[in-house]
Amino acid sequence: MFEIILILFLLIQQSAAQDMRSFSIYIIANSQFQCVNTTCSPFNISTTESALKCRMKCLHQIQCQAASFQQSLSTCQLFANILDQYTSTFAQLNTIAMIVKPGTRIPSEPTTTSSSTTTTTSSSSTTSTTTTTSSSSSSSTTTTTTTTSTTTLLGCESVGNTLVTFDDLASGTVIPNSYNNINWNNAYAFINSYAVSGYPTGTVSQNCTSLNGGGTSMTMTCVGSTLFTLYSAAFTAAWNDNLQLNVVGYRSGSIIANSTYILQVFSLSNIAFTGFSNLDTAIFSTSGGTLNPTVSSSGLHYSMDNLCISVV
Repeated sequence: MFEIILILFLLIQQSAAQDMRSFSIYIIANSQFQCVNTTCSPFNISTTESALKCRMKCLHQIQCQAASFQQSLSTCQLFANILDQYTSTFAQLNTIAMIVKPGTRIPSEPTTTSSSTTTTTSSSSTTSTTTTTSSSSSSSTTTTTTTTSTTTLLGCESVGNTLVTFDDLASGTVIPNSYNNINWNNAYAFINSYAVSGYPTGTVSQNCTSLNGGGTSMTMTCVGSTLFTLYSAAFTAAWNDNLQLNVVGYRSGSIIANSTYILQVFSLSNIAFTGFSNLDTAIFSTSGGTLNPTVSSSGLHYSMDNLCISVV
C-alpha cells in the first residue's frame, strides 16, 4: 500500500479567485473496498478507463471517502458516509481499493465560488479543458481546468532526490542520454496505444511511462564521474503475469546489489530498491511469466514509471 496525493487546480479567467482541491489517498492493489456500517454504499458507479480517472472522479466529488476500480470491468465505485473505523478491504484480483486519508481533503466540505458561467447570445466563447474531457459553448467567460497527479514514493521526499516521470518526453522516443543526469540504453518513453495491456496500470503520473525496447535488457549508466542511487519505482508487466524483473547494480565492475521482483499485468508493484546505492551502472532484465489471456500482444516488456533516484 502506498499513498498518492492528487491535486486539482481550477483557474477561472476574469476572476481573481483560484480554487485548489487536494487529498491524500491510500491505494491497495488486488483489494476491494467494503463497508461494515449499513449506511455506507456506492453513491456513484460508472464506467472508467483507468484507476487514475477513478481517483480523479473521487477528487471531484467532495463527499467521496473511498473508491474501488475493477480493472476487468472498467468499473469505478465511489463511497461516502463512512467512518474511519469501519474502513476495510478484502482480497480481489484485478481490483484497486482507494481510501481517502481522513482530514486531508481540501476543501473539507462543499464550497461555492463567486464565478458562474452563463449562456448568452454574444459571440464570445467558453472553452473547458481537462485531462479527460473537453467541451465548448457560447458564454461570457473562459474556464480552464488542469488536473495533476503526483505519487510520492520511498525516498523522493528527501532533498536532492529526483522523481523521474518521463512525462516531458514524446511517446515512442528513445530516452536520451543525460536525461535526469543518467545515460539510458534501450529505454523508451511510451503512452499506451494497445487495446489491453499492463501499460495503463503502470502509468502512475499523467500519461507517459517507460519500457524496455523489444523486451530486452535496459541499462542506466552514470554521466561522467557521477554515481547514482536507486530508491523506488512503479512497475507492471506489459503482457506476462509473474514476469521476473532482475535488477543488478554495479560500481567499478563489481556487483553492489542484485534483486529479482515478480510483476503482474493488472497489478501495480511499488518496488523499493534496497542496497542500490552509489552505482555507476544498473541493468534491468526480464524473463519468464505467463501470457495474460486478455492482453492484445506479447513479449517480455515492463512498464516503469515514477523512478526515484539521486545523482551525486
